[in-house]
Amino acid sequence: SWTLVQSMNIPGLRRLLASSDICYTDGMGVVITLLCTRLRRATKVTANSFYQLLFQELANQKLKVAFVGSKPGVAETAKRRIRGRTPEIDICVCASGYFGPEDEEAVINELVTNDPHVVFLGMGQPLQEHYAFRWRQILPNTIFYCVGGLFDIISGKVAGSPNWMRRSGLEWLYRFVRTPEKVWRRYT
Repeated sequence: SWTLVQSMNIPGLRRLLASSDICYTDGMGVVITLLCTRLRRATKVTANSFYQLLFQELANQKLKVAFVGSKPGVAETAKRRIRGRTPEIDICVCASGYFGPEDEEAVINELVTNDPHVVFLGMGQPLQEHYAFRWRQILPNTIFYCVGGLFDIISGKVAGSPNWMRRSGLEWLYRFVRTPEKVWRRYT
């Protein structure tokens, strides 16, 4: 729902979202909105709920993966943790999401050189969507998956909500209580 609010206020974001190949209900706000406006039930889906299975399947399929996002060192820690659980996964690129326009070319060159099948972008909205849109022009056969703060959760930098809260749709409450200064606008 926060993404929809942003798309009304940020020029071009609506176009970026419409160009996505897959969109899903990443949060209770979308689930509630669909129920209230269209009388449609939907299930909340977040990468945090299934990333371990996804990385295992990527390893099984022998697909190359890239992590781009988060503060320096966080994606690298996430990479180590994922490899601890799934040693056979090929994470061929791991880069911080804190780079300026002058450093973007180096990240692009690393991606082009390694040619990953899937690039996970954990940079927050709408920045990750902008990069996904631009970079898919350069790497048209690559899947770009915008995962927000997933690297922070995998690395342990941010505590993930308990499973029972995720299953019952209260993940937002957990995040609000833990970091109100970061998420209050999104949830109000």
